[in-house]
Amino acid sequence: MPARGTRRAAIMAIVTGLLLLAAVSPASAAPIKRTCGLLPGDGAFSYVKTTGVKCRDGYKVARRAREKFCSARNHCEIGPFDLEQSYRGEVRYRGWSCRIKVAYESSSENCEKGSKAIFRASGA
Repeated sequence: MPARGTRRAAIMAIVTGLLLLAAVSPASAAPIKRTCGLLPGDGAFSYVKTTGVKCRDGYKVARRAREKFCSARNHCEIGPFDLEQSYRGEVRYRGWSCRIKVAYESSSENCEKGSKAIFRASGA
């Protein structure tokens, strides 16, 4: 039978190891937020904000969700004399739930999937 002090030291070592493992676990880390592209200011802009997704992947998902949305809506064509017209709605793309808005010189996509999020906007 091991000595009482040895058993206590072993238990403390196990508890300490588990606490350290939990502290460095990637599941406990907050998702990374990124902003990429040309932000609104003077003139045209096109940018993407992501949470838990790389900018490039976020841009791809948002663009493809918009393409899927517009493919069923006259390709979201808006002429220069239809400035009041816009297309709004929701679409699902590969597990992402996206809200789309397309107007004459601007568009935006807001997509979510679990704890991940993408917001892409562009305009002139």
